[in-house]
Amino acid sequence: MNSPLLKFAVFVGGIGLLIILGVILSKTSYPNLFFSIGTFAGLVLVFISVVLMFIGWSKSLYDYIKKK
Repeated sequence: MNSPLLKFAVFVGGIGLLIILGVILSKTSYPNLFFSIGTFAGLVLVFISVVLMFIGWSKSLYDYIKKK
């Protein structure tokens, strides 16, 4: 995990999970604005994290193949 991209992906995913955890711990439900925005923002950040991790993994795989 030496790539800055992978470190950033883990950071973004952690922030997304913390937002979702905050929504869960606040015990809010659908009509609440915090629930709507917090859930959406948390899920988007986690999705972005997964995409960034895939890009980082692909780049490291490409570099490994190119090195051989």
